[in-house]
Amino acid sequence: MISTLLTFCYVLSLAAFVSTTSNWKSNIQQQPLPDRGSMNAVEIHFDRESIQPHIEKIDFAVNLPMASAVGEDFICLPKKRTETKSKPPTSALALEENGDTEQVSVPVKTEEEIEKEKLLLINDLRDNCFQKRVGYWTYRVCPFSKVEQIHLEGNKAVQTFSLGNFVESESNSSVQVFTDGTDGRNTVVKFACVEGAHTVVSMVSEEKVHSYSILLHTNLVCDTSGEVQIRKLLSPLEGHCLQRVDGWWTYELCYKKYVRQFHRGKNSKEVSEYKLGYFDQYENDKLEKEGGALTKTTPEGKPVYTEWYTKGTECDLTGSHRSTKVVYMCPSSTTGFVELIKVEESATCGYVFSVMVPALCAHPFFEEVNQRSSSLPLNTIYCIPEDVYQEIVAAK
Repeated sequence: MISTLLTFCYVLSLAAFVSTTSNWKSNIQQQPLPDRGSMNAVEIHFDRESIQPHIEKIDFAVNLPMASAVGEDFICLPKKRTETKSKPPTSALALEENGDTEQVSVPVKTEEEIEKEKLLLINDLRDNCFQKRVGYWTYRVCPFSKVEQIHLEGNKAVQTFSLGNFVESESNSSVQVFTDGTDGRNTVVKFACVEGAHTVVSMVSEEKVHSYSILLHTNLVCDTSGEVQIRKLLSPLEGHCLQRVDGWWTYELCYKKYVRQFHRGKNSKEVSEYKLGYFDQYENDKLEKEGGALTKTTPEGKPVYTEWYTKGTECDLTGSHRSTKVVYMCPSSTTGFVELIKVEESATCGYVFSVMVPALCAHPFFEEVNQRSSSLPLNTIYCIPEDVYQEIVAAK
């Protein structure tokens, strides 16, 4: 009778499986298992009968002893490797870690990606309307929707003509086309940059009968840098805090406010707290201007967006104030949740918070690594009780 009680179908590294699954803990240092350039599905089998169909596929030369929370000993083994050759990327960044070199493609923006970035910027105009009075008529422009010509008496519209409805297929980040208005009226709306200004209708002209041209000035098209878009993608985090419990301490990131660590005593009362830094607008603006906010320098070769939180509680050991670097990343396996996945003290009273934000995966700078992760080969790792493992090895 097959008694495989649980099969883990999560796609994650074994190291993540060990660290995040509360019922399991590693009882020795991890031995080499499948490459970093792969993803692993972990299966747990509880007897010889259930593992038997897989024995020929298992590499018994590599094994990792594990123990469950109740003290049951297991041995985890990878599937036998199949050697494959792949062409190196045409543009690559060599990253060294523990003596190994990993080739990671460096994104090069295409025209399509640049256009996608620009559209993301002007998307804030959606569901808003802007108007300008020119003599008898008031012209109302609703980007992504419609254009109207209105005669107002006081605040009341007494006469209205449609100058067209939005045509997405003929529009782009610089120009929006509106057709099929009243009596065939149509309009072309052009966007132009004005630094620091709000969005305004600056010019209206009727170039020929029932054909209009409107110039819309906005600061949204002035900056198409990746950092601007990242801030937009992270903006839903404002007003929210992320927490992670790590041993005695609970770590907390309150987006664009502060980071801290504290201990909860009896009745969940906070009995000890240290501020690890406050959001530093000056340093973060400087980091963006110098091109250091959006980088690809982590050991795994993943792109990150970085923010600094400084001037925290004074450190007894150094006399300086605590500070924290927060790095935001696109998760390789999107869960739909924003998560503070790791806290490290990289130097005395200096911290690194790693945050996974699924929304970042839509950004072109993160897109290639996200696609790379989703196309990685899948390795199966089999975990069996130690007595079953010894029985199989003895029979070989």
